[in-house]
Amino acid sequence: QTLSVTYSTIPSQGVIVQYVCTGTRTTNPWLGAATTNQVSDTSISLAMPCQVGALAIDAVAVRAIDTGAPIIGADQTELYNIAAGGANFDAAGSTEVGAATNTMSWSAATTEIWGSVGGCLVPASSSRVGVLFLD
Repeated sequence: QTLSVTYSTIPSQGVIVQYVCTGTRTTNPWLGAATTNQVSDTSISLAMPCQVGALAIDAVAVRAIDTGAPIIGADQTELYNIAAGGANFDAAGSTEVGAATNTMSWSAATTEIWGSVGGCLVPASSSRVGVLFLD
């Protein structure tokens, strides 16, 4: 698989995260298209279709003005939570055990501008539940 990032304009801040996973299907490892959301609020949530035995994965960016790191939602496992642009920009990501629908959520102490993207990684074989690991 190849990671390719193309910007239509040069962003003033940003972060690119690449996940390396084993145990996924080699053809079409994602279940459907990515799900996205953006809001201006104290929290963001992203409901995405997934499946039992798969791995829901998300990434979130928040314009954070001295509010601290994003706070992860219930049942999610945090992968990273970093200040990517000094005190003005944070990025975080997590995984969750796959279900028919997974809702990934994050919150902050004050109203912020959020953007999130998520998807569902499908294991190589439906008989191999729980074989997805992040290296």
